[in-house]
Formats: sequence, C-alpha cells, structure tokens
Amino acid sequence: IVGAGVELWGHRATFLASFPHALRWETLALVWLTLIAATICHEFAHGLTCKHHGGEVHEVGFLMMFFTPCLYCNVSDAWLIPSKWQRLWVTLAGAWCDLCLWALATMIWRLTVLDSMVNYLGSVVLSVCGARVLLNFNPLLKLDGYYLLSDWLEIPNLRGRSWERWLAWVRCLLWGAPRPPP
Repeated sequence: IVGAGVELWGHRATFLASFPHALRWETLALVWLTLIAATICHEFAHGLTCKHHGGEVHEVGFLMMFFTPCLYCNVSDAWLIPSKWQRLWVTLAGAWCDLCLWALATMIWRLTVLDSMVNYLGSVVLSVCGARVLLNFNPLLKLDGYYLLSDWLEIPNLRGRSWERWLAWVRCLLWGAPRPPP
C-alpha cells in the first residue's frame, strides 16, 4: 500500500492528465460496475472479519437509501466481541479491503501499457477505491471512520453528543448561556 502510494505520488501528473480523456459514458458505466464490485468486497470483508473473531453475521443485503442503492452487512454482533481491538478490526476490515484493491489497481495502472484497456480499467478502479477510502475514513460522515473513532475512544453516540456540545457552545457565545461542562 505504501509502495502504491509512492508510485502514484511520483506519477500524479500522468494520472491527472488522463482524467479529461476519461470523460465518456463508458467510464460512468465502468465506475458503477467497479463501485458495486468494490462495495461487495468491502461488505464481505466486514462480515468475514466479524465471523473470524467469533461474531455472527445474520444478513448481507441490498437496500435503497434516498433513491441510492446501498449494500450492507449486519455486523452488529461485533459489539458482543469482548476485545476492543477485535471490534476495531471488524470496523477497519472494509476500508482495509478498499486500500488493498486501490494498491493493486495502482500497480496495474503503472505496470501496463498507457492507453490500453487494462491501464484504463486500473485507473478507474484506483480512482473509485481511492475516493471510497477518503470518504470511509472521514470521521465527520457516519461511515467506517466515524464508527472506528467512536469505538476507539469508547464514546457511544459520538455524533449526537458532539452535536449537542457544539450547539451548547453556540448558545454560550451568541446568547450568553452557561458554558458547557468539560
């Protein structure tokens, strides 16, 4: 993964120069197929890691959220795993899978002939998986990064509690309400 990051950074100009040529309907279709395949791998990684550490996975499925198709894997049994580090691995597994796919796609993109179909596919997969990793690790979105931070800090309902604290500071600064407790 580190080697792929170094390789992509060293050839970032070549990678960015390929974007204008990729603005075609075929790219959009390939992005959707890649997104579905990567999401299936991502969710299976969560489920398999949960089972590996002794949890049960009762459902894997598909749902529509705000007219957007979503795949999911119910790993709520991970909360029954006594080891904090094993629970963190269950949460991290999906993003780790995305990172591995990203690194593999980066190496395929760099090692194949420029403007070939395999090179094009590698650049699409590395773009999709790279964007997924950035979104998934963002703790401000209620995705894997949020749950990873919440479990690591051992603060349940972190988003609701932080939102209430932020609003308490706004009330304090704007309207003179009492300062929120530490």
